[in-house]
Amino acid sequence: MSLLFAQVPANDLIENATLVSAPSFFSDNYVRLDLATASAGGQSGCDIGGWEVVYYKFTAASTGDINITVQQGSFHAITDAFVIVYSAPNLNTVDEADLTLVSICNFGTSATINASAGISYYALIYRADLSALTHVLIDFGIPPGPVPQLEKDALAAIYTAMSGDTWNSNTNWNTSNPVSDWSGITTAIIDGVEHVTELLISGNMTGTIPTEIGDILELRILDLNTQDWVEGYLTGSIPPEIGNLTKLTYLGLFNHDLSGEVPSEIWTMSSLESIIIGDQRSGLFTLTNGIPPEISNLQNLIHLNLNFVPLSLPLQPELFNLPNLLRLRLVECGLSGTLPFEFAGISDVIVGSNNFEGPIPQEIINSMGNSRLSITYNYFDFTDLEPLVTANNYTTLIYSPQRTKDEVLNLEFPPGEDITLSVNDTGVNRSAPNKNLVSLEENQYQWFKDGVAIDGAVENTYTILNAQEADSGIYYVEISNSLLSDLIIRRPNINVLVDAGLFTNEYEKDKVKIYPNPTKSEIFIVTNEKINEARIFNVLGEQVLMVHKIGKKIDVSRLSNGMYFLKITTEVSEITKKLIVNRK
Repeated sequence: MSLLFAQVPANDLIENATLVSAPSFFSDNYVRLDLATASAGGQSGCDIGGWEVVYYKFTAASTGDINITVQQGSFHAITDAFVIVYSAPNLNTVDEADLTLVSICNFGTSATINASAGISYYALIYRADLSALTHVLIDFGIPPGPVPQLEKDALAAIYTAMSGDTWNSNTNWNTSNPVSDWSGITTAIIDGVEHVTELLISGNMTGTIPTEIGDILELRILDLNTQDWVEGYLTGSIPPEIGNLTKLTYLGLFNHDLSGEVPSEIWTMSSLESIIIGDQRSGLFTLTNGIPPEISNLQNLIHLNLNFVPLSLPLQPELFNLPNLLRLRLVECGLSGTLPFEFAGISDVIVGSNNFEGPIPQEIINSMGNSRLSITYNYFDFTDLEPLVTANNYTTLIYSPQRTKDEVLNLEFPPGEDITLSVNDTGVNRSAPNKNLVSLEENQYQWFKDGVAIDGAVENTYTILNAQEADSGIYYVEISNSLLSDLIIRRPNINVLVDAGLFTNEYEKDKVKIYPNPTKSEIFIVTNEKINEARIFNVLGEQVLMVHKIGKKIDVSRLSNGMYFLKITTEVSEITKKLIVNRK
């Protein structure tokens, strides 16, 4: 998990030093120390001019040891850091030269001083790790309060509802050990009380997310992401109580089997920087009205992942107006039309397997400094993509393969039939702005069976003559063009089954017959069963005719010459017949 919190610390100048009230236990959590301003230097005994530091100040209430520590606040290990403490004439110091060293002048993650009552002190803290979050703790010898019972009860409810006994790691859960020692839990001292701030569970989760999740009010990171190779996943819906987590910055519920509507409360959680809730296996996780305008509340949002969440409405301007949005994941969301030009303002965009098509907006072609654009498995063709590829302004540009507008077909035949497979290539390069640049005739075709190229199958149709069982397999065609030599446009699979089992005695008796076949204008159906409906499909799998409550005759005079599939549904069975229309 990568967190890119972007807040510059408010206390990175000596005049803005954070005032700490002794003798309570103090903590400052999730600080981006690497964004601090460089010190002007001049401190007595340990000059740290040029180092990026933050400042804390306090007056010792009594004589005794005071310990100041920096702790890892994210998944970045601490490398270079120091905590250096100075005495000062008072707490209104604005000149670094007034600071006198009282601790060790060295790198480390903590410093302990023997403070004298009534003396003012400044602690200057540095950490080099980029994008890392840091907890700053100042211990005056007063122990913090324990984790509140409400949070412990919530953790117990999570363990029960999400089958904690089966988790890959559940060490110390529901024991008397400190909550900070429970696997996947991080705590921090906030206002003198220990609170749960991070919850990370990985692997073999089952069950549902309990409503008590909303009782862990100081939670910053909720990471319940899982992966395809990990057993177990959560079901049910996201409880609306999750909206109680107003300090949450990271919400990770990736790759489970959640269903229901995305809670509207999520769009009010203004601290969120990462929302990763896509790739739900159920296909029933929805945003009925699309991404709502209320997403404008999430001004800190950096990463949004809604993969596989159906979005019935176009993307709204409120999404593109988010000032910090860097990563957008909208794979297989049913989005259509031209690629939104606003994608040019987002550094890392993955929107594969949608229905985008047409010329790429000039704003995207001309965009500079963006890291990635992935638009595979949409309906773009060679002339659409050539200007984008030629401009080459993205660090990573992923655009192949694209797909045709055909549907997946499942075809079943007895042996001996001639089976013609085809591709709908009528839209490929038809919209070329310069017809002399590229044409449909320059497309090259290659048919495949089970991933292996078929020798000589290089037209936009392919016929299996006298098909036998060995011809059963998965067929598709790839279209290429010299205009963009590394782009492939692929037809969705045609699953062909040639089965002698279809040629049974019952088949021979042909309990449903059609004639004449081939026909010019009409066909008659002969069967002893009551017909509920009949549907006719072309070879692309597109329905071209549906008839309800029919008698024994169907008018096909409006169909063009060619091969079709007639699917007849009776009270007891469903039969598919090949139909030829030929008016010659």
